[in-house]
Amino acid sequence: MSRAAGTTSKDKVSAAVRLAQILAIIACFSGFINLIPSPVAAATLVIDGITVIMLVAAVVIALSPRIRRPRRGEAWIACAVFAAGVALVLAFTGQEPLDSALNAVRNLLLYIGGGVFTAVAIHTRHDALRVVRTIMVSGLIIAAFGVFQFVFRSALPSWLLYSRDTRIFFYYGTDITRSTGLVGNSIVYGTFVTFIFILWLAATILRTDLTRRSRLLFAVATAISGVAVFVSFSRISIVVLVAVLAVTVVYGVVRRGPSRSLPLAFHLTLTLAIVALALLSVPSVMAAVQKSFIVEGLFGGNNASVGASTDDHAMFTQLALQSFGEHPWSGIGLGSQSGASDRVIITDGFHLSTLVEGGLFLVVPITALFLLAMIRLVVVWRHSTRADIWMPVGLLLFLASQVFGAGFYNTGFYGKVPNVVFWLAFGAAVAYSRAAAPARPRFIGTVAASQIGAIEETNSKAEPANTSGATIS
Repeated sequence: MSRAAGTTSKDKVSAAVRLAQILAIIACFSGFINLIPSPVAAATLVIDGITVIMLVAAVVIALSPRIRRPRRGEAWIACAVFAAGVALVLAFTGQEPLDSALNAVRNLLLYIGGGVFTAVAIHTRHDALRVVRTIMVSGLIIAAFGVFQFVFRSALPSWLLYSRDTRIFFYYGTDITRSTGLVGNSIVYGTFVTFIFILWLAATILRTDLTRRSRLLFAVATAISGVAVFVSFSRISIVVLVAVLAVTVVYGVVRRGPSRSLPLAFHLTLTLAIVALALLSVPSVMAAVQKSFIVEGLFGGNNASVGASTDDHAMFTQLALQSFGEHPWSGIGLGSQSGASDRVIITDGFHLSTLVEGGLFLVVPITALFLLAMIRLVVVWRHSTRADIWMPVGLLLFLASQVFGAGFYNTGFYGKVPNVVFWLAFGAAVAYSRAAAPARPRFIGTVAASQIGAIEETNSKAEPANTSGATIS
């Protein structure tokens, strides 16, 4: 249908998509919103309010018999509901103040509501991709701002370097300040821009519908977000960046098929070898790299601040295991590891802090939720077109890197901004898959109805097509 005949489906933006886009934008720019003087963090109230509205809307959609959509059950949603129930029981029966415990429940599970909403309220592939693109563009702006913070750190006022509910991180004996992008502390920022980097990287390498100019622009966006990861000076985020870069490049090469992947692999190997030889042949360049802060100070451990951080992490791990040994089932109480509590012992590793707070009762369902989410992304991968496969691959790489890697070293994933935008993107990916997958009857009694519907659909294909040019609504 031509545009002259009316508005195409791609031009129409549903209220669900707009709401998801608004939440993503507010989350990404929450630090700037919180610059407005107010007794409370205004962005947090707005984000929480929109998420609650989304949850209510998702329940209404799920229960409404009038909404025609695939009736596919989602195991990850059931697991999230179960985990929320366990967390609420622990909150009401624990020793911590109720407001602190409920705040912990919010940080752990509330923002999954955005993903539930996008999964059930978005019905087309184009709308699902629209939400993810909004996150990528907004995140790229924040990544660029973080680089700007680092370059002009000595000239910017403090309120543009870090938000009022965090503090800035320095390194002993240097003038380096870690960028925050105003989305939280540098760890949260590092996790967030790692997520943005992975999405842009996957799109750059794996999208098959990009022109040469578009791929170049995508590569520039990937480079900007990659630099943003480095100026966060988060060691685990930098390690994740390198690992994901290697995996994505290898997958992109293999995916092209033997006839195209082998020459490309050869050229990549040759290019890397030439670069390595060039560096080795210039002693001044090698010396500069070896003496750089990232190599010598950050990963070499030759900085007092870095050494203290490493020692603290080892201590936190030991204390977490000791606490788990004393309280293995229900932990020492939800909210005990938040900033409002005087019992904080774990600040590194969200797996460790969850284990200390909720014990096995909480860790098992949350871990199951992550595993089910990864399995769901594999299903999305199978349902994706060649042009769109980058989306589930990027989300899967990020989630796996957090669950199996970064989750043992920092709590960045549970920072408000990365938590909100990841689940929004994940829900959009599920919606993409649901739009492509055939509907499955929920009960045995509906099999006959589904067969009748299939017969009616077959008969309808035999009818003459509408060639009048009029828009069918």
